[in-house]
Amino acid sequence: MTTTPTGSALERAALVERARRIISTPERNSLREARAQRRHALSGYKVALDQMRPQHYGAVKAYAAALSAEAAANRAEANELRDLLAAILGVREQR
Repeated sequence: MTTTPTGSALERAALVERARRIISTPERNSLREARAQRRHALSGYKVALDQMRPQHYGAVKAYAAALSAEAAANRAEANELRDLLAAILGVREQR
């Protein structure tokens, strides 16, 4: 007698497959697009900094530094979650 997987078993299997795919071949298109947009905007940003009033320069630079720090924190968190996901998959496959 063969058993058919239940809905929850199929959902778990789909989640595991999705996790494997995320770890092995992460989707990078949105990252590539964001980097291209940043490179394109950089020249305009530099021109604006050169033409800016001195009293605004510090505020703009501080904001840019805050954005950069936030992006670094997001990258670190994403790396940590990816490592955790890989560890969970490793434990699951050892069972």
